[in-house]
Amino acid sequence: MKKTRFLSMLSAIAVSATMMTATLNANAAEMPDSGILSFTNEAADARSTVTFYKDIVIHNEDTAVTKVYGPSIEYTYSIAPAAGNELATITDATGNTVTAKAGIAAAIAMGADNKAAFTSSEVTLSGGKGVITNGVDITCDVTKFPGAGVYRYKVTEADSTTARTNASITRDTDKYSVDRYLDVYVKNGTSGLEIAGYVMFHLGENQVATIDGKTNTITTEKKTIGFDSEDTTDETTDGTQSNQNMADHYYTYNYEVEKEITGALADKSHQFPFTVNTSKPTDSTAAVKFYVKKTLAGAHSSANDSLTASGTIGTAVSEGLADGNMLHLIGLPANASIASVSELNDTADTYKVTVVNPPLQIIALEANSSASYATATPLTNYAENKTAEPVETDTIFFIGMFIRNKKNEENENTI
Repeated sequence: MKKTRFLSMLSAIAVSATMMTATLNANAAEMPDSGILSFTNEAADARSTVTFYKDIVIHNEDTAVTKVYGPSIEYTYSIAPAAGNELATITDATGNTVTAKAGIAAAIAMGADNKAAFTSSEVTLSGGKGVITNGVDITCDVTKFPGAGVYRYKVTEADSTTARTNASITRDTDKYSVDRYLDVYVKNGTSGLEIAGYVMFHLGENQVATIDGKTNTITTEKKTIGFDSEDTTDETTDGTQSNQNMADHYYTYNYEVEKEITGALADKSHQFPFTVNTSKPTDSTAAVKFYVKKTLAGAHSSANDSLTASGTIGTAVSEGLADGNMLHLIGLPANASIASVSELNDTADTYKVTVVNPPLQIIALEANSSASYATATPLTNYAENKTAEPVETDTIFFIGMFIRNKKNEENENTI
């Protein structure tokens, strides 16, 4: 079964309103895998609202990570009668046909809120992937239809490249479609017209078929519950929908700073104050969160099953690190950057500091002074898995920045 749905499902009915024979419990919260759902004894108000869904697939490069924060983005939808070549003949499994009619504008409307809004909230992952979803209502007034039949509408998602870029949303623009079609099945009931069911679908790839000896190009239709994470315009070689080329994706990455102290006279237990600054595109105003975790020596896993802290892109993260300690920033969006990483030597001694990954020169960190070790480095530069991230780079660094400190034994402050 797919993700749990808590509102009424978009129906996917493969037969005309006058020929529906497959019926299910209309109170079910989950649309069955068959995609067939029709109304039988429900009251008129129970038939008048249908909910479709917008999904976003969330990723993290580390499959051990169990939760990240999702994106902040809002999608807006409109609905209008289909027309022209969007109207077609519907044929059921036994060969009966009915022609879809242009929808009646007065009979259909978006719900009180025509938006699918996502905020930077916690998302549970399994194997480095999760799905977040938001429902949008469509209301239907059966009294506005002139008679029984199948009435077709187009549902359109307003597209904003800027909004998606700012939110670090990636999509396959060659495959993705902003349009879905909603067929409303209206029948003659015992007391007048009734809504018998709904079907929502999107268009798939064009297929070539031979009919009566003639070659025809046929555009396939695929039933859907909306802008579904499992939607695809084509099947993979094994017949699955796993390529998800009609889904929006949000890729997240992790950044780590590790402290190593060497030298016989060095204090390996002292926690040196570190500050990590992150930045995001200047046009992005929504608050985007990530997780912060500190691990001790021997616990350098980035898995976050016991996270207790969170950070916000653009707000500094500060933590004290002793020898073997590691600071993890988990679930950073692909369009974020590490603006700087700095360390404060708050002791009376002078240390020699070596920074690796990326390599920098050896510097002397004087007593009560600080040094910065990075500037405006895209997160994807540090990623081991660079799948479909919006930012393209040629150089891949190992995830993490290792700070090696040792006391300058020639310094007069050395014990």
